[in-house]
Amino acid sequence: MRLLLCLPSPAPFSTVIDYLNQHGSAMLPKQTEDVQYLYSTRFLQHDVDVAFIGESLFEVNYKVTKAIQQKYHLALKVGFCDSLKADLAVGTVVNVIKEKPILLNAEGNDVYESGMLNANDYPHFKGAFVNMNNSYMNVFLDLKKVVSGTLTSIPSNELQSKYTLDTITSNGIGFVYPCMFERQPFYQVNVVKRNLASGIADEELAQKVINEVLIDILQKI
Repeated sequence: MRLLLCLPSPAPFSTVIDYLNQHGSAMLPKQTEDVQYLYSTRFLQHDVDVAFIGESLFEVNYKVTKAIQQKYHLALKVGFCDSLKADLAVGTVVNVIKEKPILLNAEGNDVYESGMLNANDYPHFKGAFVNMNNSYMNVFLDLKKVVSGTLTSIPSNELQSKYTLDTITSNGIGFVYPCMFERQPFYQVNVVKRNLASGIADEELAQKVINEVLIDILQKI
């Protein structure tokens, strides 16, 4: 399998990176004229490209759009999210099956021009991005399925009640939009680092859990 693994940055996933270097081939830069943030390794029977895609919506969108031009069997984005539900505790790992663009204080007009927010345009489905291929890989079946929203600021109570969401991130559609537009099979897996319902946050726990889960996914995929 050719796998594109999208991570926000190296530091939170140092355990995974060390594991790939120890149990696969050494991770080496795979830089092309257009893509300067890919690293390649061979792990088990898979050719894995690791992309460090950043945190901002537009950086994620740009880097993922460029990377998937190389064509992969699967693109997997792994990162962090905030939970809006009391029962989604810090450290819970979730599988995003639907992403809703709910942008506040957008960074620029390009987001509107790009089509990411136009609910009438492909690949939106009833105002959201729905991962139609979400159940085809058994390794993800045990993860809790959620509806996530992409916001650029912390939601108010009014906003939380207006939309039916389980989790939020600042960049989810930056990954989902190009994957769906280019018909690139994908999964988006996040770990809850902060529960907005309870006010509890634990980034250290979230990092520990997501590294363990990601290693397990890579072993079984």
